Amino acid sequence: MTEQQIEEAAQRLGIALTGSELTHLAGYVNLLSHWNRAYNLTAAKTSTAIIERHVVDSLTVRAYLPAGQLLDVGSGAGLPGIPLAIVEPQRSVTLVDSNGKKARFLRQCKLSLGLVNVAVMQTRMEQLAPACCDIVTARAVAPLGQLLTLLVPLLRPGGSLLALKGARAVAEVAALPEEWRRAVAVHDLPSLEEEGCAKLVIYRRSAEE
Repeated sequence: MTEQQIEEAAQRLGIALTGSELTHLAGYVNLLSHWNRAYNLTAAKTSTAIIERHVVDSLTVRAYLPAGQLLDVGSGAGLPGIPLAIVEPQRSVTLVDSNGKKARFLRQCKLSLGLVNVAVMQTRMEQLAPACCDIVTARAVAPLGQLLTLLVPLLRPGGSLLALKGARAVAEVAALPEEWRRAVAVHDLPSLEEEGCAKLVIYRRSAEE
């Protein structure tokens, strides 16, 4: 039933998934539902809510991913990193979270789902090495100005920061210094929630830095 729910929700957003992807995504949803009872990893308490609010929302980012190694900071319950790792098995994905119980959950997902392209790091984002990745993703981690301050140094020249935001994204962009405003683009993401509430803010670091 979970696979069918995922497939139907994804189709409503124009996302096609293979049988293997559906199996792995369903396994992830079941793991998250089970762990959530004890560890409160997400406010979504049912499989349907996890699928519609988190899993398929994470998959909408795939269309905007450039090539390269992906670092998912403040990964928490593994969003968007685990769904993206499932549908991009050839891409190296590192999930970063400083919280011990969340890092344990992420390691269990890697083991149970056989995600050989995934690594898990329990650390604070401030402690990551500069210029360590090509892409950074962040979902509901911090205000945009704070994210850019902390995460842009992690990007290699030409790298991209993809921040999943809600309706406040436009106001957060407007509050940025002009040099950052010129370097960001805001995209509407399809969502099963209220139309126009899901935004993707992309910052690209200059290749000449």
